[in-house]
Amino acid sequence: MPVRFIVSEYNLLWEALRLYEQHLQRESTQAEGEDAQILADEKLIKLDAMLKDVQEGAQRDWGLDLR
Repeated sequence: MPVRFIVSEYNLLWEALRLYEQHLQRESTQAEGEDAQILADEKLIKLDAMLKDVQEGAQRDWGLDLR
């Protein structure tokens, strides 16, 4: 697979995860009830770890700087 496709896929994945992060942040702040807010916050914590893993993998494997 050519490198440009891998770079493109990393960028697409990164953008999708960041959009999902924004969605979860809205859910957390607009949650109707403590349980809904806790669920959104838990997902945000897991997503934060995923973002770090993708960022580290992109840097390590391809020298990509995702922000």
